Amino acid sequence: MRDIWKLLKNKNYSKLVLANLLSSMGTVIGVTAFLMYLLREFSEKPVLATITELLSVFPVLLVFIVAGVLVDRLDRKKIAYYSHFICAGLSIGLLIGVYIESIPVMFFFIFLRTVVHYFFSISEITILQGILSEDDYVVASGVNQLVGSVLDIFGKTLGVTVFWIFGVQGAIIIDSISFVLAGILIYLCKVPKEVRLPNGVTDLKDFNITGVFSEFRDTIIMVYKEKKLAVLLSAYFTMGLVNGIMGIIPIFLLKYSLSPNNYEQYIMWEGIAVGVGIVIGTLFASSLNKKLKAYQYITGGMAFLGLSMIVLSQSVNPYMFVVVMVFVALAIPFISMGLGGTLLKLVDSSKMGGVASIITPLINISSMTMLVAIALLFPAYLSAIAFLIIVGAILMTLSVFYAFHFPKQVKAQTEA
Repeated sequence: MRDIWKLLKNKNYSKLVLANLLSSMGTVIGVTAFLMYLLREFSEKPVLATITELLSVFPVLLVFIVAGVLVDRLDRKKIAYYSHFICAGLSIGLLIGVYIESIPVMFFFIFLRTVVHYFFSISEITILQGILSEDDYVVASGVNQLVGSVLDIFGKTLGVTVFWIFGVQGAIIIDSISFVLAGILIYLCKVPKEVRLPNGVTDLKDFNITGVFSEFRDTIIMVYKEKKLAVLLSAYFTMGLVNGIMGIIPIFLLKYSLSPNNYEQYIMWEGIAVGVGIVIGTLFASSLNKKLKAYQYITGGMAFLGLSMIVLSQSVNPYMFVVVMVFVALAIPFISMGLGGTLLKLVDSSKMGGVASIITPLINISSMTMLVAIALLFPAYLSAIAFLIIVGAILMTLSVFYAFHFPKQVKAQTEA
């Protein structure tokens, strides 16, 4: 806890944390309310809810090559705050889609907003690396996990509450306001020029398709040669499976099995349980920063998360479901801190945008694969229980693999 408070005294970091909080709020509340809107108005078509989740991951695959190069070559701070202002405008477009009751229009603006917000996700990592010392990386990853994950999942509670009180339109308006405030906070950050432009000043007109793909190819070659990065990327890919399944399967488990008549209420309690679990997990993981190595955070966290998901699948009532969700959430900060802390140590600042642009698509491809599987197999072939058991078993198996086969150079780096 002491390390977290010390870190928050960094004014630039505090502003970025608050901006991240508002950004996560803007991303989650409206989408959750929109999900509730679809489940209420089109309950006979659960596939629409799954498509909504897909639209939060698939669009990134279309721009990740360009995004990484732009973040490494252009002003990272400007990219970060402009992306929020544009997202605010796109939220208004989503509001128009709801008003005219056009599903294609709604999905179109969700698609565009996902693309634009992705640029902030990459630029934030690169800015954090520049304004913090190496000793702060693991704890900073934990704080970012605390902010991002609590609102990413606990935001469901806010989204459902806002949906009940103001409807989907009110939730989207709050979206837009949150994005504007986040953009202003980032604009107010005093980020050194060498952090904003680690590769020097580059004019946008100097970019061309050949150059972009050439630079992206160089990044791929670097990752291939650095086996420690390849191992980390495989772990990020694994966590994409978790993102995909936990975004929708718990809701389906409540709606179609544990509490068909009161599922909205328990979705709210699920958010509270996950929020509590992540807070406790982050504080506990931060207290062990001097005692555990980064790879131990990853392997131990994966094993515990896998076991918790299997136990969750055996919930006999919504009360047990909510309690077990606390333990599911406890594992997330450990994995996030292990991955994030190691990543920031391994990658040079001038290449961080390119590497981050690879990580996000890997997670999204994995998430999208899981969501497609859910769309095709649920409920006709696989139940929500079966999905939880399968992914839980995968996590436990991979935790053993990473514990025994993590390359020696990765362990040496994380022990440094």
